[in-house]
Amino acid sequence: MTNLHVIQNVAKLVNLNSKLLNIEIVKFYKALLKSKDTTYIQYIVLKNQFYPINKIFVDTYHARNPPMI
Repeated sequence: MTNLHVIQNVAKLVNLNSKLLNIEIVKFYKALLKSKDTTYIQYIVLKNQFYPINKIFVDTYHARNPPMI
């Protein structure tokens, strides 16, 4: 399994709706972006693999207590 397939599999894990798993997904994406590896960043942008972060944000957003991601 290539590294790019790992990104796809991690993106699919957001459907499990686990709070701890969502935290780890955010950490995973943060680590990818901090690495500044253009291969991963281009793949995430071109294949629209950033949707898990948006979904986590939308699902956990509350006007009185917004998330800090």
